[in-house]
Amino acid sequence: MPEKILQILDLRDSPWVDGPGRTILQCADMIDRNKCNIHIGAFSGESHNDHAYMKKAVELGLDVVAIKENRSFDRSVIDQIKQVVRKRAIDIIHTHDFRSNIYGLICARSQRLPLVSTCHGWISNNWKGRLYTAIDKYLLRYHDQIIVVSDIMKKRLERSGIQSDKIHVINNALVINDYEIKRENSRFRNELNISKDKKIIASIGRLSPEKRQDIFLSAAKYLVGKNRDLIFLIVGVGPEEDELRALANELGISDKVIFSGYRNDMVDIYNGIDLVVQSSNTEGMPNVVLESLLMGVPVIATNVGGTAQIVQHNVNGVLIESEDLSALEYALEEYINNVAKHNEMALVGRNHVIENFNQDARVKKLFSVYERLAEENNK
Repeated sequence: MPEKILQILDLRDSPWVDGPGRTILQCADMIDRNKCNIHIGAFSGESHNDHAYMKKAVELGLDVVAIKENRSFDRSVIDQIKQVVRKRAIDIIHTHDFRSNIYGLICARSQRLPLVSTCHGWISNNWKGRLYTAIDKYLLRYHDQIIVVSDIMKKRLERSGIQSDKIHVINNALVINDYEIKRENSRFRNELNISKDKKIIASIGRLSPEKRQDIFLSAAKYLVGKNRDLIFLIVGVGPEEDELRALANELGISDKVIFSGYRNDMVDIYNGIDLVVQSSNTEGMPNVVLESLLMGVPVIATNVGGTAQIVQHNVNGVLIESEDLSALEYALEEYINNVAKHNEMALVGRNHVIENFNQDARVKKLFSVYERLAEENNK
């Protein structure tokens, strides 16, 4: 009798192929489909063509389910998920964020299915974020298994009263062969007409308060004031874009700052930049730092979340404290004065990522969690 193929319904409330999005889709694509089939469920009122996450899933040949949500906590979403569960004979529901955790919990309990959630990180920079985080951590107590992307996140959940034995640390990881270092003739630099001799310092990620791109711009002002001829690149979209553009104007550096918007050619961008700055005040396990080092791009990063599992200070990158503008200014000045040293550290970082953050290993760990859930549910 052939072995049963596990059917997983993966639920997520985001239209972007960002760090968590790439991780989810890569795992769904790479998992052994003779043993496990991951169905991609995404909340959206848009078509696949306008939804980057679903569009990418379709390109990968994954089964995609568009779950229409007309308003916050739409009761019809529960009925749609239940219908998907029945139609696709789902064995396990896997959720990834606040909304999907709530919908997933309701549906899993009503359908008597095991439930696992991956916590990619929490944003608590205002009262609403803190409230959502508190509710999320409380509800996670009722999930059967929980995956976190860094050691520090496991400790936070344990402090919230969640049983240690149902929390699994599965670090973010990369498909190593997807990242080819090819510095010469960067299409990105050619697109912007930037010579290869001019340094580009980049901030990559969602434009939202927790990423602290305002500190990045303030540090840029410091370097420009010291007559450094540099380009500062901000890659991403988000609610803070207008404020950040206004800040660049206010600081008098708008001619030195490029807002690229959302890009799907990140490998080419990494090949065209010289340094990545992560200025966040909260992270889970930052994919941008993993990608930068894998591409041999030096990194200056704040010591938040799981960043210290990737960056060893002055060994393969530079760690600074969050919200410390002076520390960032000093680190940037030190980079400008010692570029060769930082390039060497980045190559050490590349080897560290290859050895410790390979997506193949992550997929195997993920399948082990699914197997454990299925076995416990069949007892």
